[in-house]
Parts: sequence; structure tokens; C-alpha cells
Amino acid sequence: MSRRATAVAGTLLALACAGDAPEPPPESPPEGVHGRAPPASGGIPSIVTLEGAGTVPADTAAAPELDQFGLAFAPRALVVRLGQAMTVSNSEQLAHNVTIRSAENDSTVVNADTDSGESLELSFDRPGGYFVSCNVHPGMTAFIFVTTAPYATVAEPGGDFLLTGVPPGSYTLSVWSADAALRSTHEVEVGAGATEVTLTPSP
Repeated sequence: MSRRATAVAGTLLALACAGDAPEPPPESPPEGVHGRAPPASGGIPSIVTLEGAGTVPADTAAAPELDQFGLAFAPRALVVRLGQAMTVSNSEQLAHNVTIRSAENDSTVVNADTDSGESLELSFDRPGGYFVSCNVHPGMTAFIFVTTAPYATVAEPGGDFLLTGVPPGSYTLSVWSADAALRSTHEVEVGAGATEVTLTPSP
């Protein structure tokens, strides 16, 4: 048998063996409440919250933080509990500004300068969405969502979300979007393990 024929035969044998190989098992769904919310609108991802009778209040001991570094806010979206202390830090060798406006009525609730190495501590007394920017560098933006819900998360840009640590029970799941037409509320039953929910805007 020629060298070329031997190579072809070896390739055919390899393909035949590959065809007999078992397919990998499908990935198990993540434990927790998961699904797909509307995708980000105007660069702002959807926020998913979950609350219901008997839920454990959220732990407010750890203070969320926004950092100003590399001419950007990090993270770009953040969930904060109502009344919870949070920090905005400036970690680079540039002076910055922190301007926070209500998404509800565009009123300014914070306007403060942050020099290099400085931090600003604040809290919110009204739930809802807040736009964050830097007056010195207009390209720097972020988003804060303030909620009383014990379970809340920022969805991925495409809309995928996961809420973990939710005990079984009846809950109200709410989706907040920068596009008001895409906001919705749903009654869901959470079981043990993975619970998938299908979200569509409320009529």
C-alpha cells in the first residue's frame, strides 16, 4: 500500500472512531433562579430583583464600591440596598468628579469632586435607577440601582441572569430596564436546585 493510501486509510479510521465517541453530557442548569431578561438598553443592563414573604433581609454589612480607574468606573453597573453605605473611590493619578442623577426625574443627587486617592461615602434614601458620570471626563459613566429587595442582580448585556441562595417559596420577580416598555413583574415559584423563568414584558 502506498504512503498516500496508508494516510487516507488512517484518516478514515480516525473519523470512524470519532463518530463512535459518546457525546458529552449536556451542562446542568445553574442552581438558583435563572433566565433571560431584556438585553441592555442604551448600554445599561437589565436589573432583576426577587422578593416575597418570609425572605431573609439582605446583608448590608459589606459596602459596595465604585472605583474610578483607567478613565472608567468599575463596575459599570452596581446594585445597592436602600440606605446601605457605599463608596466611590479614585484610584488613579487624575482628579475626577462624581455626578449622580435620578433616572426617574433627572434630578442631581450627588455632585462632588474626587482627587487622586480620595473616596466619597454615600447612601440613597429612594429606590430606583441612578446615572453616574464624571464632569471632568464625560466618557466615564456607570449605573446604580437602589432596591429594597433581598435578592437582586445585574443581568448580562444579552439578558442572562442568575440569582443564587434563594430558598424555595413564592416570590415576585421584577425586571427593571432603561427602556420603560421592557419592565415587567412576574409571580414565580422557586424550587430546590435550578428554577428557570421565562420573562416577557407585562401587558
